Amino acid sequence: MCVQNKFHEALVNLSKEKVEHNVRLGANVHGAGDGAEIVAIEKIALEDAGVQEELVKLKLPEGAVVVCDPWIYGMPAPVVITSCSTDRVTGSDGVNDDERMYQCFLYMRDPENPNEADSNHYALPLAISPVVSTETMKVIRIDYCPTGKDAKADAPKPYKPRTANEYIPERQDLRKDLKPLHVVQPDGASFKVTQQGTSNVLEWQKWSFRTGFNQREGLVLYNVRTIKMISLC
Repeated sequence: MCVQNKFHEALVNLSKEKVEHNVRLGANVHGAGDGAEIVAIEKIALEDAGVQEELVKLKLPEGAVVVCDPWIYGMPAPVVITSCSTDRVTGSDGVNDDERMYQCFLYMRDPENPNEADSNHYALPLAISPVVSTETMKVIRIDYCPTGKDAKADAPKPYKPRTANEYIPERQDLRKDLKPLHVVQPDGASFKVTQQGTSNVLEWQKWSFRTGFNQREGLVLYNVRTIKMISLC
């Protein structure tokens, strides 16, 4: 297991419960965020008094649900900086220095279906973008982002209703002119899944591998190997 913070990177042997390797990192190295930290950043950004003040300016529909999407990789420089309180200071972009910050992008769920957790909130971006420092775990500034095709950033303006672009079947007007498609496998599937330890191994044709998921790459294949050769002659 690799553990990284602002200055050090440690390689920990979990089986032997000891540190195998520990080095001091160079300048401007930022550790990746994990799930727990990202959830904490979301909470900090949404509950910040300054962010709440900016959201009020948007005059969102009653009962609107705002979603926070924190990004730690390559935070852009600010477009417009607001001073919602006296203790807010402008910061760098977090790339060429040791400051480790999150740029948080805000979205809104479909106002007609705000309780749907699978709502495509990306279709309704908001112009407010809080920046959170992981040193203080506070919002250090609020940027304004362009949300139109002219790429122009401006102060928040009252929300104008827009059509939501949902993907979930319940919100789709599906076409009804398609004929049924039946997939039949009378001898069963050509692949086999077996549980080994805490994960599953999938075998298909000459291949054997494990599957997994993570928050950065999505679907990941592990231990891909050939289990037998198939002759094409």
